[in-house]
Amino acid sequence: MGNINDCIEPCESSQSELWLEVWREMRHDFINHLQIILGYVQLGRAEKANHYLKDLAAKIRDDGQLTALGVMPLIVMLIHKMYSLRKEEILLQVTVQDNWRPEEWQSDEEVTVLLRETENFIQSLLLHRKTCHDGADSLCLFFHGGQEPYVEAYWLGCFEESQRRLLGKDKEDPRAIRGGP
Repeated sequence: MGNINDCIEPCESSQSELWLEVWREMRHDFINHLQIILGYVQLGRAEKANHYLKDLAAKIRDDGQLTALGVMPLIVMLIHKMYSLRKEEILLQVTVQDNWRPEEWQSDEEVTVLLRETENFIQSLLLHRKTCHDGADSLCLFFHGGQEPYVEAYWLGCFEESQRRLLGKDKEDPRAIRGGP
């Protein structure tokens, strides 16, 4: 199920519209970034343009963490979630720990479980949304592998209230486990 072709099935209209909307937003963001850089250059503010480019490159690198998940349907679901949450002024940040093993999540059954658990966990976190700082809310997800794979999440600025959800069909407790690492 990790093959891109497995994800390209006849799409429902709503899925096609969502992808088109994601593409439009990405295009809009890209044009905005170019205009900002061009503005700095035209104003002779090369140092500002350079700083902006470095920050933008870091953000693109961070967003690329999604591909480290190695499970195409999960990557697609999280991209959709990122863009839909942006409308609510929520940033979704995903980090994949080095011990994450995508090869353990390739069967249809494992992918289904992973998608369901991740989606349910995000929905649960959104119901208990925390604002612990000024500005936009950021929901941070960390995918961990090992003997008992889990996803950890917290609202930026509220790490002391992090939550964990075990992943996998054999997990004993489907509820979130409260507490830090």
